Amino acid sequence: MKELTDQDFCTLWGEALATADRDLYVSDWATSSIFGAQDEITDDDLVDQAAYLGQLWDVAHMSVQDIRTAAGLTQAAMATRFCVPKRTIEDWCSGTRTPPDYVRLMMAEALGLIRRLSKPTGGMNMEKRYVVVDRPISDGDWFQTVHRTAEEANEAAKTQWWYLTKTEKKRRHIAAYVVTESNLDPDDVEEYGLDSDYPWMSAPNMDGFPGAFDSAKLAEDCDDD
Repeated sequence: MKELTDQDFCTLWGEALATADRDLYVSDWATSSIFGAQDEITDDDLVDQAAYLGQLWDVAHMSVQDIRTAAGLTQAAMATRFCVPKRTIEDWCSGTRTPPDYVRLMMAEALGLIRRLSKPTGGMNMEKRYVVVDRPISDGDWFQTVHRTAEEANEAAKTQWWYLTKTEKKRRHIAAYVVTESNLDPDDVEEYGLDSDYPWMSAPNMDGFPGAFDSAKLAEDCDDD
């Protein structure tokens, strides 16, 4: 996957701002030629691209208050960090005033919530894991498992699904997701490390990926029949 130019990034940022539906944005742009020739894009590239686009959309739709909370800053600390009057930060966080979109982007970049995607041949220098989430449709227990590859996650998800009885399948939803290192809570990483499953299972954002198992999709296919 080729390195994104500043113009490429501006295009993706503008489209993220203009698109209300996160999944639609990710699916429309994950296979775009902006990332390079389609015959040169691998399955791993598609996963990386989808995860990155999901992050970019999330940041595009974050308020200053969201950015401040995600960065763990007080209003006073944020004002000092960006040399902005505290009253201005207060107004932005309360919604009394709204800064330009480019201000939110610069804040998010400076605080490490998003970065320009510079990916030379060989892949992004970010670790990722695949998480299978087995959750109740209403009340009940959640179960999660962490896997190194998409294939392992899909196989585990399928196995868990087919072991359920017909009644249990009506009560549960099982799906596989990808989590990139940049999606992790820094405090969890510091406490447990990347080799632990916990930071990956507790990631605040998980993304779908091409070919991911999703029991809800099976139900939709059955309904279509």
